[in-house]
Amino acid sequence: MLAGVFSVIASTADSQLLVCSSAIARDISPGLDRRMSRKYGVKYEQFMTLVVGLLAVIAAISISSTVFSLVLFASGAVASSLGPAMLMILLKRRTHYLALNSVRSLGVANPTDKSGGL
Repeated sequence: MLAGVFSVIASTADSQLLVCSSAIARDISPGLDRRMSRKYGVKYEQFMTLVVGLLAVIAAISISSTVFSLVLFASGAVASSLGPAMLMILLKRRTHYLALNSVRSLGVANPTDKSGGL
């Protein structure tokens, strides 16, 4: 039972690491990736995976929160930023500016609320 939990954790961490490094290598710096040959493009993606992995290890060591508090914070941020936008879609009040502003304001309000100790 415990091995299953650890395998799920390792699989999720591996997937998130690959998605993050691929997003950095292909989406954030797309011009750099296009100018490289295929061989150097693969090396660049491997280097980005190493950088993201090292940053994740440093963050895991330096953050002194419990896993539950981090998951609670992340789910609160997602719910507070996407909840009002989904509600507007369900109520047929589709104004792009209103939905975008609710995502912006509530996505900032949750971290501010949590850092204030509330």
